[in-house]
Amino acid sequence: MRCRPVLLLGFVLGPAIHYRLFATCGSFTGFNLCSGALRLPLQLCKPCGLQATRADRGRRLALRGEPQKITDMMGMRASEVKAFLKSKGIRVDDCFDAESLVERAISTEAQWGAGFTPGNPYASTPSPNLADAAPVELSEVEAAWRRICDAWPAQPPTELGQTDATMTLVMLHALGDNDAKFLAGTLQALLSQKPGLRIILPKAPVEQLQGQSVSTWFMPTNGQWIIDDTVARPVMAYVHAILRREMARGVQPHRIVVGGFAQGGGPAIRAALSFPDATLGGAVLLSHFFGAASASVSPVNRCLDVLVCHGTQDEMVPFSEGKRGADLLRGMLQGNAAVAFKEYDMKHGVNTEEIFEISKFLEAKGELNEPKAQEVAMGFDPVNDATKASRRPEKQR
Repeated sequence: MRCRPVLLLGFVLGPAIHYRLFATCGSFTGFNLCSGALRLPLQLCKPCGLQATRADRGRRLALRGEPQKITDMMGMRASEVKAFLKSKGIRVDDCFDAESLVERAISTEAQWGAGFTPGNPYASTPSPNLADAAPVELSEVEAAWRRICDAWPAQPPTELGQTDATMTLVMLHALGDNDAKFLAGTLQALLSQKPGLRIILPKAPVEQLQGQSVSTWFMPTNGQWIIDDTVARPVMAYVHAILRREMARGVQPHRIVVGGFAQGGGPAIRAALSFPDATLGGAVLLSHFFGAASASVSPVNRCLDVLVCHGTQDEMVPFSEGKRGADLLRGMLQGNAAVAFKEYDMKHGVNTEEIFEISKFLEAKGELNEPKAQEVAMGFDPVNDATKASRRPEKQR
């Protein structure tokens, strides 16, 4: 399968969407997208027990033996993967989520298996002492991130601020803001106000619109700018990869805020809402249009705090659309979620008052203590999973 060597990157930084092989795989919402890359990472996540079907379970049980390669783990539960790796002397006590557990299985495949799956870029040479198998280092995450940047059909994100940041703001730019220059200049003031802040500005692919080269997160459908989860899916996956990288760099998820300006707002909020790994700090939407009334919301981000800012005189994105987006979010979110809507007497753009509101929003997130483990419902808990299973009555097994 031609896509396979690239797809396994999804184990470290999530099911990133890879824009390759467009000549044979077709296109998706205006981007040259490999449709095989869109499906395979989701299937390969089944070793975590996230989407395992009865058929997968049956195939796994039919093996009647220990897995010898990654694909043999299809249908195994997270607790089973953890127990198996531990029995082979692989260190797994520091794997606290589904992504890290699968990542560890891939990176040590040559140690516990009969070799390694062709195309696995993380297969390593067996260690003389399996008990001393080291966890995946940041350098390996960075190497995977470079591969994802190579696959993304645009330049890598612009990064502003400190390399040893304790808080991260990821902002998606507007239509036509090539190289995110407008946002880079506008948000610069936040860096002086918030020591320890890193601002990441992803860059959209450049497409041809009416004979001009324009950076855009998605293309119009039948002449209309329609945004929903399907259209935004490639961007959502890319943003998820950025978030996972930030967490690997040491930034706590509750100190990570995702946002977008104008066209970037729709994909940004959908990426934040759907992020499955951990509870994020919040989202910031500036003069955005939300698009379709429905959006996927991960269980761990149902209480996401959102700041929505919009100008009453906006000639590009109607003020009513910004208010509508805030109302939709209030209906989607629950619990302690706070959706604040701020209006300004201004046209399309970003003013100093909005920067001040963003600064206050970030300050509130920075003052929060790290949530207790039981307050953040991860995709699964590899430590408690086996304990809970062992306590279930026999009739519920």
